[in-house]
Amino acid sequence: MLTIPEEALLAQARPFGRDLPDPQIWLREEPLAAGRLIELILSRRIAAGSTRGRLLYRETVRVVDATPTGDPLLDETLESVGADDRRTCAHWVKRLANGSRDAYLDRLVKRSLLRRDERGSDPKQYVADADALAAIIERIRAVLEQPPAADLRDAALVTLLGYAGALFPILNELRWNPSALIGDWLARRQLDQAGRRAIELYTNRAAGDWELAAADGIRMIAFEAEPEGWTGGG
Repeated sequence: MLTIPEEALLAQARPFGRDLPDPQIWLREEPLAAGRLIELILSRRIAAGSTRGRLLYRETVRVVDATPTGDPLLDETLESVGADDRRTCAHWVKRLANGSRDAYLDRLVKRSLLRRDERGSDPKQYVADADALAAIIERIRAVLEQPPAADLRDAALVTLLGYAGALFPILNELRWNPSALIGDWLARRQLDQAGRRAIELYTNRAAGDWELAAADGIRMIAFEAEPEGWTGGG
């Protein structure tokens, strides 16, 4: 099974023969860093919540189970959080972002889920395994079409991609002409908003305290993946 950051990165790749959907979104590292923290929440290793600071409440991350996951990138993160659990979600996303893209690209290439497109001159252009990409996109569409039926992992992925502003280029091919830009912008806003609501709709039917706390922590972390100055989600 792929982790949340691996799925988020693979979902934003492109099938053979199609241009990279949106390089400015796909090449960002913050969503992958946030995805790493979200995966640790799903693995019940960390929790995120509001804690009282000197003046205000802050959204912080803490370890609840230090047992290694067996995943080197996750375990490195788990160890770092355990050594300093006073830091905010924003701090950890920023700190973990550096190098995340290359680390997860290497993983997906080694698993033959991504490969370089040798036709182009840009080494950052990849094509995805068609079946793996289709499976992830199908899950994303299912969450957006029937939010009440989504499980926590799928709701978390869609929420992360919604905050990252990545859902529209994943599900649609961008059209770079003036008449299409306004329509695409409006559709992008709607998709981002729907993606962000996925975790909220999950909490409406969450069965227990852990599910509610996990969903709330996922929302806090996913929020930090939003591009600076981004207006796609309203």
